[in-house]
Amino acid sequence: MFRLNDEIKAAKFETDVAATYRFEEGHGLHAFVFLSFIFAEALKLLIETWIDVKELDAPKIIFLATITILTAQYWWVVYRSAFFYGKSIFNLCCGALESSLFYAIAYLLRCNEPLRTLLFLFASMVLVFMLVDIARYFEFVKKPQRTGIRHVAPRQLLRLTAIVVAVLAGLHRIRELTAALVLLLLVLAYMRMTAWAREQ
Repeated sequence: MFRLNDEIKAAKFETDVAATYRFEEGHGLHAFVFLSFIFAEALKLLIETWIDVKELDAPKIIFLATITILTAQYWWVVYRSAFFYGKSIFNLCCGALESSLFYAIAYLLRCNEPLRTLLFLFASMVLVFMLVDIARYFEFVKKPQRTGIRHVAPRQLLRLTAIVVAVLAGLHRIRELTAALVLLLLVLAYMRMTAWAREQ
């Protein structure tokens, strides 16, 4: 089920949907502007945290790098999927929940909260990503083709791994430094996989 060929299909599916439903259609522009304010505030908090980065220990610095990269990357995802978030109030609430979780993590990092709390929140955020990704797939794919979720399989495997790592670290089953490094590598691998799939 988890094959790279499926990730290429997922990239093609997203490109086809984006071409069919333009950014300007419906309330996509309004949704993007609304969500952008939340992402902008989250990035502002992250930048302020980077300014005072000397106050953080090594695991938090690595986690800060992870969430900074992910926030910037996901802002681009929201731009590409603005038509989805603007299609209904439910979809807009999904986008608001995703962006709010980014803001919550950035805020708690700025307040120098324990990494354990941040890891549990991170796991919750990634779980929401999975559910919204599946919802987006089932909303735009035609009914006769609804045979499974293979279009999102490889990235979901990376996300499941991130959830397990974050929860285990939150429960002190693995070291926080190890978890932070693994999460950073998973985010970089996710970005590389999606970029590679679009190139194909």
